[in-house]
Amino acid sequence: MANALITTLGPMVVSRILAQRGSPVSSQIQSGQPISPTAAEQIPADAIEALAHEAEQKDPSIIDRISHMYSDQPALIKTLGGMAMVVTMAKIAQSQSRAR
Repeated sequence: MANALITTLGPMVVSRILAQRGSPVSSQIQSGQPISPTAAEQIPADAIEALAHEAEQKDPSIIDRISHMYSDQPALIKTLGGMAMVVTMAKIAQSQSRAR
């Protein structure tokens, strides 16, 4: 999920958002490296939420792409943390319902 957000937003935007939330992963993103599952676990849930919100503003189809990714690879939910995914998807759904 994090790599899909990076692709949508670009490494500079993602790095800025993560740095604002004190995530040590921000420097890895600036270097252009993909995020490993271990590094993704270090990203706070509020940072993922902020990234998802920003990505949805730029490309509303990101929600569908991430949803399909999770349905195709359910093991990712365990790796990235089910709670982070639930929070992120709930916030995205909230913002979509407000936009309508």
